[in-house]
Amino acid sequence: YYPALRTLEQLEHTCLPRAGQYRFCSIMSENIPKLRTHIQDTAMTQLRDFLESIRKHSDKIGETAIKQAQLQRSLDSSVTLQPRALIGRRSKKEAAAAAGTESSGQGGSPMSEQDSGILDVEVEEEEEVPGAQDLVDFSPVYRCLHIYTVLGLRDVFENYYRKQRRKQARLVLQPHSNMHETLEGYRRYFNQIVG
Repeated sequence: YYPALRTLEQLEHTCLPRAGQYRFCSIMSENIPKLRTHIQDTAMTQLRDFLESIRKHSDKIGETAIKQAQLQRSLDSSVTLQPRALIGRRSKKEAAAAAGTESSGQGGSPMSEQDSGILDVEVEEEEEVPGAQDLVDFSPVYRCLHIYTVLGLRDVFENYYRKQRRKQARLVLQPHSNMHETLEGYRRYFNQIVG
């Protein structure tokens, strides 16, 4: 939509004044504000769809964010608990394997599991776990912000977005009437808040 807005601006300020007083120029000049409004409405519709989607999937996003934070916290605590000699390029699994072979008194063969590349693959798979940010496509928000900024209506966008997010937060914070019946109800409630 941004290139369309730029084209409309160029058409309105550069091309149409040069074309003269033809009837088609006046018709085009009359339709330019309608086209701008249509682009603005389309961007807002996409933003509304985004907000609705976020609300609908907030429990899944929250669940992923909580798992990601828990994983990060366990990784951080494992790094601080490792002995100084084991810190470096070795992973948590490699340190555990090394500690296991040292405590049992058996030496590892030169072609051990860490040399075969198996651990490297597992570490890569752990790093590729999608985070909560990967589940959400924020492009409609940025697109709408950009369009409203170009139109000189950034404050309208910001006020609308903040108002809608506050409404969503109030809705999420209201506990369901049957939430206290099961542990899953509490889990879903907290996931939605985090999401």
